[in-house]
Amino acid sequence: MLEPGKTWDVFSGEAGGIVPYKYGFRYFTNGVHSYLGQEYHSVWSKLFSPTNTPVFVPPFGLGSAVPFGVIREDTVSRKVYFRRAEFDWSLGEERLIYDFSLLVGDSIQMDSHIWYVLDSISITTLENSELRRKFYFHPTDAAFSPTFYIEGIGGKNGFS
Repeated sequence: MLEPGKTWDVFSGEAGGIVPYKYGFRYFTNGVHSYLGQEYHSVWSKLFSPTNTPVFVPPFGLGSAVPFGVIREDTVSRKVYFRRAEFDWSLGEERLIYDFSLLVGDSIQMDSHIWYVLDSISITTLENSELRRKFYFHPTDAAFSPTFYIEGIGGKNGFS
């Protein structure tokens, strides 16, 4: 999952809005360093900015890169952990964001303390014809929506 040159584009919007998105960020790794005895990749972000203001539709420009946090992948346990950069540039607590070893019926905590149960695992085909496992979850709290993530890529919840 953590290979040089990978980027993640994450957009957010409102259901039923005039345009599909309100804002977006491009995330990318930039360097590897050790923190508390673990090897992490630095994650940086750039804000997408609309060139057709005030409407947020393509084409987009990109703002300046700012530190977002650090991420590490445990390839033995098949888990990915993230620490967000705080306002004082320190790093927050490490959180498990992806667990590719889960079995159907297992739970994982996502979205700021919301628990999700793994419903099923399917195989999905990427645009480059590569096959990947896709994990489908439902929340234990009905106020939240179902979600998914794809092995080696991530999910619709980003770094939550």
